[in-house]
Amino acid sequence: MSMVANQEKPLSAYLSAVALGGKKRAQAARLLPLTEADTIAIGAVAPHWRDWLAHPDADDPWWSRGDHSQAVPTVTAPNHLVSGWDDFALPGLVRDYQTMRNAGGEPYLTIGPWRHWDAELSMTALRESLTWLRTHLLKDRSGLRKAPVRIYVRGAEEWRNLPAYPPAEVRPQRLYLQVNGGLGGDLPVGSAPGRYRFEPPRTRCRRRAGSSVPASRGRSTARRHGRDGPAAWSTRPPVPGPSRNDGGSRGWF
Repeated sequence: MSMVANQEKPLSAYLSAVALGGKKRAQAARLLPLTEADTIAIGAVAPHWRDWLAHPDADDPWWSRGDHSQAVPTVTAPNHLVSGWDDFALPGLVRDYQTMRNAGGEPYLTIGPWRHWDAELSMTALRESLTWLRTHLLKDRSGLRKAPVRIYVRGAEEWRNLPAYPPAEVRPQRLYLQVNGGLGGDLPVGSAPGRYRFEPPRTRCRRRAGSSVPASRGRSTARRHGRDGPAAWSTRPPVPGPSRNDGGSRGWF
């Protein structure tokens, strides 16, 4: 939001808003109702933001003018996609990356330990953009890394370079919620519906994409975050060895 609001201002003002506005953006992301988050993030009403929230359904015809997903396979311009594991835009960005690769493209991809509003994500995207433009406009590859994919692995707390994403060794694993808080590979038996009150400021998923954990006796996939907030968690059998989640996570309910 702040990038759109400041993109036509002098470069110094734009960079200042991007680099120093992370705290305001974080506050805005936690504000309810979200419609008024613009007044916190940029101190003014952002018409585009309120238009987006006024059309919450993905299949709303209002979005059709800006939907270029069908054209992604035909893109020939070089692309470097930058996001974070906690960025709400990551699933769509990875989908575009994989679409371009499947169409024969050679996009670059960077995924760091960031949320959408983090200043480090914005500054990394800016630095990578300058390197990318120098590479392809001035034919100067001196600053371009060799590996097309670079991801940050939580738990190990390190960056890793890859030829593609997800890594070739990744295999999907489907886990099902079980009775009494279990989590396993077998279909669950019939039981009464469970109930859980979701409060984002107090509850946070613990097992996240891009993470690496050692072997354990059983690992919570979600647990309470906060002193007295609502809680819900599921556990699985012991992890026999080091575990890595490089392919992201999806849930069906």
